[in-house]
Formats: sequence, C-alpha cells, structure tokens
Amino acid sequence: MSYFPRYDRGDWNAICDVCGRMYKASQLRLRWDNLRVDEDCWEPRQPQDFVRGVADYQAPNWTRPESSNNFLPTTYLYDPYGDPVITPVTANSTVSLILQLKKTYTQLLSFLSTSVVTLVRSSKFRQKPVNGTAINRTTLG
Repeated sequence: MSYFPRYDRGDWNAICDVCGRMYKASQLRLRWDNLRVDEDCWEPRQPQDFVRGVADYQAPNWTRPESSNNFLPTTYLYDPYGDPVITPVTANSTVSLILQLKKTYTQLLSFLSTSVVTLVRSSKFRQKPVNGTAINRTTLG
C-alpha cells in the first residue's frame, strides 16, 4: 500500500529504504539493520545471528617440561688416505667445518693427480710400437 496524497496532521512523507516507494512516516518501521521500511519489506532478524560459539579449552590435562640436551653433537672428518680422524669439529663451528672440508678437498685432489701421473708413467699404459712406429694421436685422427 503506497502513498495516497493526503494531509495528516503530525505526519510527513517518507521513502522506504528498500523498495523506494513513498509512504507516510507512521507507516514505516525501523528494521534491525537501521533501515526504515514498509510492511512488505520488513523482515525479522535471523535467529542464527544471536548464536555464540562455546569456548573450547585447548590445553592438555598434564604436561612435562622439555628435557635438556646432555650431549654435544660432533662431526668427524676423515682423511682420504684412510688415516685416523683429522679433527673433531663441533656442530656450532661452521667456519672451522668449511676450512676443514677445503683442506680435505685439496688433499684429495693432490692424491688423485699423483695417482693418475703414476698410472700413466707405468709400463701398462705406455704406447707400444706398431710395425716399428709408436701410435700417435695426430695420425689416428
């Protein structure tokens, strides 16, 4: 029922906030979301809006403090020649560990280079003459 032009003492014209039709102010109601609406646009608030969750206590029934560490972790570096331990290195000294790995890597490279030179110089791997001449890489291609 929209507005019919008439004069009512103490009443004024107003517009419904939902549908936009003109009514007298006395025909509009205040809705839960602070809108002035007519009878057709009015709706009650959803009852689920008033539901509150129940607090859930998450703590366990009993606890224990964390135990302290009674050991010191150690990393041992071994010599590539099979010798005993070079140096025990604690887990906290990262710089010392890097320097020790560099030293071990250098020792390993020198060992491999001397081994290769020794193998090449041995009689097993020497070039043998074929028909009186030695095999040459440039002649083979």
